[in-house]
Amino acid sequence: GAELERLEDQSLRTVAPDPNQTRYHLSGTTPLGMMTGVRLEALTDPTFTNGSLSRGVNGNFVLTDVVAKVRRATGDIETLEWASAEADYSQANYPVSQAIDDNRQSGWAVDGHEKRENRLAVFRFKHPVMLEPDDEFVLELGFESQFVKHNIARFRLSVTSDDQPGLENQGPDPALVMALRSESPTAAESTLIDQAFRAATPMLAAQREQLGMLETRLTEVTNRSQVSVMVMSEMPTGRPTFVLQRGQYDQADPNRPVSGAIPEVFRSDEEDRPVANRLEFARWLVRRDNPLTARVVVNREWQAFFGRGLVASVEDFGSQGSLPTHPQLLDWLAAELMESGWDLQHIQRLIVSSATYQQTSRVSDAGLAADPENLWLTRGPRFRLSGAAIRDQALAAAGLLVRRIGGPSVKPYQPPGLWSEVSVQDRNRSTDFYTQDQGADLYRRGLYTFWKRSVAPPQLLTFDSAARESCVVRLTRTNTPLQALTLLNDVTMLEAARKMAERTCLESEDHETSARIRYLMATVGMAVDDDLHALLLRAWAGYVNHFAADPDSAQMLLSQGESAPSQVAGVPPEELAAYAVLAQLILNMDAVVTKE
Repeated sequence: GAELERLEDQSLRTVAPDPNQTRYHLSGTTPLGMMTGVRLEALTDPTFTNGSLSRGVNGNFVLTDVVAKVRRATGDIETLEWASAEADYSQANYPVSQAIDDNRQSGWAVDGHEKRENRLAVFRFKHPVMLEPDDEFVLELGFESQFVKHNIARFRLSVTSDDQPGLENQGPDPALVMALRSESPTAAESTLIDQAFRAATPMLAAQREQLGMLETRLTEVTNRSQVSVMVMSEMPTGRPTFVLQRGQYDQADPNRPVSGAIPEVFRSDEEDRPVANRLEFARWLVRRDNPLTARVVVNREWQAFFGRGLVASVEDFGSQGSLPTHPQLLDWLAAELMESGWDLQHIQRLIVSSATYQQTSRVSDAGLAADPENLWLTRGPRFRLSGAAIRDQALAAAGLLVRRIGGPSVKPYQPPGLWSEVSVQDRNRSTDFYTQDQGADLYRRGLYTFWKRSVAPPQLLTFDSAARESCVVRLTRTNTPLQALTLLNDVTMLEAARKMAERTCLESEDHETSARIRYLMATVGMAVDDDLHALLLRAWAGYVNHFAADPDSAQMLLSQGESAPSQVAGVPPEELAAYAVLAQLILNMDAVVTKE
């Protein structure tokens, strides 16, 4: 129902009418002998409403499906399969992956009604597409969602033969192409051609490398010189301070002035001590004759490895706190920390290499009755892992965990609409809307998960992570049915189970089912118990029969998550799905979610 016109920059723009729903059919030839992907650029246009991405009043679009075909010179038509899709931005609940999911009720959207910006998406073929010169490439873009007039109104298409098509593979600049085609280039076009030549010619490769190094160095120096840091300094003249009546900030007692200092009992006997200020206090905190700081630090390290500190009240070393079970050990570790130059890795190595830590966690009935909390360290530690550790362990076993250190917070999978249920949404506040990240950001360590205080990440909160409404250094550990349901149904865990199954079938040298199950158990460090192995083997056979009778459920399980599926030759979908269910069960086992 719509017509397309080609503009000078090789983009296509719709010409009225603008139907409620539409499909664009495009075809043509390409000089490439092979294609690996398609790039779609959605472009804003000043002739559209508010300069947006579509002609509709809303300005947004929903790309419901992308169909690619090859019409061979012989007349045969071959439908191509997609492997994955990636976009520089996706609206919440409308990821670009939904444009290739064979479901026209879903699609890719970009908040075009609010964010009037050009958008970019890359669609990768499952297998490289080999083309003859006379073969015709056919592409259909569907805009058939429930929302009317949500059609891209101006866009540009490109194909590539790159091994790994990605958003960074931008291809030639359309303006440069136009300049090269011009018989009489303007001054601006000549400059563009000159710049492109300098950036590509082998004759200037050495100069480009040197220039790149200098620019990198300049950026580093500039960034260092422009870092903004909040600094607290003393006032030139101290402001009078008084005791507050009942602690009320507006109820100061003018008859009871106070000055900055630390209690005399904490002062050292040094003759040349500095004035009573924050610097003196900071130095006192780490003095050798004040072991409190070191004791607190090593006690928290001990808690991290044993589940309980040598002083149980890790948040309270005062008169109301617990007495240490091993005071000499606590003092020795504190002194060791100070003498090592406050080297925490040194303390951690001491703890994990100790005979105490390396004991078995097995305990007899008599031992459990005599020392239920293991106060006397007669056995090794045993406690459930934190929510972040459980998630990271599953991603690591699946080969998905991104181990890069540092960087901004990320937004992994989360049930849709969770934020909107607990807060009023304001379009001017980005933290009112949860936009799931894509690609590698979905698999960063739990440490980097974006945390909104009023809406904590549900998976971490289920496993007793602190809500961050107050400082907490001692976590409670519960055992609830919701935790088991999370391990069995959370998208992250299902995707990890799927990838564990793929990894097992690809990496196990022995292709027998029995050997693959042993490999699957070893992936998470489980000891291969014969009884458990036999039970899993019987369960696997039952799951194969189930999925063979219901192939749709197998496909549903094997499509969980946004990571691209690995090609596992010789393993039918029902068997791969059965391995995924076993991986799901293993990730839910006590031996996997418990440190022992």
